[in-house]
Parts: sequence; C-alpha cells; structure tokens
Amino acid sequence: MTKSTLCGLLLAMGLPGLALAEPMALRCLYTEVSFSAAYMSQPQTRGCPQGRCFYELRFDTAGTSGSVNAVEGYELRVDASHFQLQRQARNRIVAGTDSANFSINRQDLSYRSHKSTPPGVTLETAGQCQPIE
Repeated sequence: MTKSTLCGLLLAMGLPGLALAEPMALRCLYTEVSFSAAYMSQPQTRGCPQGRCFYELRFDTAGTSGSVNAVEGYELRVDASHFQLQRQARNRIVAGTDSANFSINRQDLSYRSHKSTPPGVTLETAGQCQPIE
C-alpha cells in the first residue's frame, strides 16, 4: 500500500465523522408558560397565541456553545438523546444569578426550558422545535 493510498483511506474514514457536525438553527414554539415565585401562593400559567411565542436556538452540533434569541454564552452538551443549552449569568439588579436550561430531544425536536432569576422566580415552557431555513 502506498503512502498516498493510505492517506486517502484515512481521510475517507474520517469524513463521515465530519458530516455529523452541522450547524443547527431551531425555532422552538410554545403556547403557554408556567411561572412561580416565592411571593406567589401557587404557580400560574399564561397562554400565548399559537406561533407568536418562541425561542430561536443556534448551535453547532460538534461545538460547545450556542445562543438563544441571539444571546451568546450558552454551554452546549450533547448526548445520545438530547441537545442541552445552559447558561448562568450574574444579575446585578437583584444581586444574584440567573440561569437558563433548554433541553431538546434529538429524535422529535420537542423541548423543555427552565429559567430562573432571584428572588426565586421560575419560568417553564415546553413545545416543539422546527428547523429554521
């Protein structure tokens, strides 16, 4: 086997792995949001007109970071069944830390989100993501 044949064979073996990495742009729609806070007696749910409430998520499947609604700094974790975008940011207004977590099912592109901000306010959404062309 010649050196050039061996190099070509190694390159051909490596190309399928490169094809698995692709940029993802998703619009994740939701029709209601659940929220709770320490000062509330019970959680509340608010509706949203179909197609008007969404998050835009962007990341590269082989990368380690992404964005939500053009806000950078999300850490990307990928496993066999989910893409997960997480971010923590200092909230100077209330002297605490905001956190956000988006989990996207790789099979059907359903998603769940959980966002929290001090003092104990949480927002949760769930819905379906669609590729943005």
